[in-house]
Amino acid sequence: MRGIAPTLRSLLAALNVPVARSGAAMVASSLAGAGSGFLYWVVAARLLDAADVGVAAAVISAMTTVGTLAQSGVHYIGLRYLPVAGHRRTVLMRTMVALVAAIATAAGALFLAGSAIWAERLARTSGPVLVGCMPFWAVFMLQDNILLALGRAAWVTLKNTLFGVGKLVLLVVAAGGLGATGWMAVAWPWFAATIVGVLGVWILIERFASRQPWANEAADLPRVGTLGRFALANHVGSILLQLPALIYPLAVFQLLGPVATAYFYTSWMIAYLLMLVAGNFAAALLAHAASAGEDLDVLLVQGVVSTSLLVIPGVLVVLLFGGALLSSFGPGYTQSHALLSLLALGALGYAANNFYASVMRARARLTPVLIQGGIAGGVSVGLAWPLAKELGLTGFGLAFALGQLLAAAIVWAPQLRALRRSGGASLAWSLYRVAERRRGRTYTES
Repeated sequence: MRGIAPTLRSLLAALNVPVARSGAAMVASSLAGAGSGFLYWVVAARLLDAADVGVAAAVISAMTTVGTLAQSGVHYIGLRYLPVAGHRRTVLMRTMVALVAAIATAAGALFLAGSAIWAERLARTSGPVLVGCMPFWAVFMLQDNILLALGRAAWVTLKNTLFGVGKLVLLVVAAGGLGATGWMAVAWPWFAATIVGVLGVWILIERFASRQPWANEAADLPRVGTLGRFALANHVGSILLQLPALIYPLAVFQLLGPVATAYFYTSWMIAYLLMLVAGNFAAALLAHAASAGEDLDVLLVQGVVSTSLLVIPGVLVVLLFGGALLSSFGPGYTQSHALLSLLALGALGYAANNFYASVMRARARLTPVLIQGGIAGGVSVGLAWPLAKELGLTGFGLAFALGQLLAAAIVWAPQLRALRRSGGASLAWSLYRVAERRRGRTYTES
């Protein structure tokens, strides 16, 4: 039997790699954003009525939903092809930003035009203000992927930290210092910080691009049609996987009202931090698979282990101390404790689904991504309405957990069967082999 110390050293060596470092930088960005976001909604909940907080949460959720839809898979083009775009990199970046902004503007107009069908109460409340901010939020989201693809993951951390601090300061000034009331007191600091952040970050990206010797690099880009198919197929798969995040807040607002939306949104915000950890490491895996040409299995092991070291303890913390976290928003918010626990359990399935999707994207196998997303999103959304009728907010959490865990079990079952057929090597020993392979050693299976 091999000693524990060598195995631990190999574990650390396996994690001290670019994909883990990039993922960690993105996680740090998420933690900074989530920490400031947590404080943001705590301050909002303490200074304003729950109904106003609920309306603002629905408005921001609508902006996030349209911004996510407007990505149209363009962000996956950035992750996959910006690292190898050579002298066409700057043009590709500008085209991506212009395309996403245009799609977000059109999507916002369609959202407002059809609001009588899916969000009449919300559109009547916010309307043109919401639509005007959607293109900025869509580009703000895209910039994270551009920076990661350019090897500037640390910039993402700085960007989102400044954004979180800026909107929190504006909220305190507006609602605390100036005594502003209503949902706009919560929403406009978010809007203002987004617009300033988009403009400032793009200036930095342009300056960085102008100083790089990319003009001498050979470009390795497929044709426009191939890029379009890659983007749309991945976009559909991603949207299916993210359907709960896109639909749940608006569904709660329409079905249960603004107060329930405030309770739901705070729970979702806490659980979504766990999901962001997985998403960040999965995105780093895809970017490094494109730029470094490393063994995909090696990258997968490194990403899964890095994610597990953060997500599993995080889920345990939520299960044990979720009530205390929710109580910081106010006594009424603890009503969503069961919802938060179920969302945290669902985050485990969400993490597994994200890594599966990234591996399939790196292998250019898009059909499995669509199937997985269809299962996760279809079950999560399809069960939400009947379960919510019986269980209220808790029904949304149960539907989410069932959808994510079921999809993860289905897509990973063949992989686990293959592992058992190969002898069921332990994760620690797999990591040991990964680390030793990086040192140039070769192993023969016994």
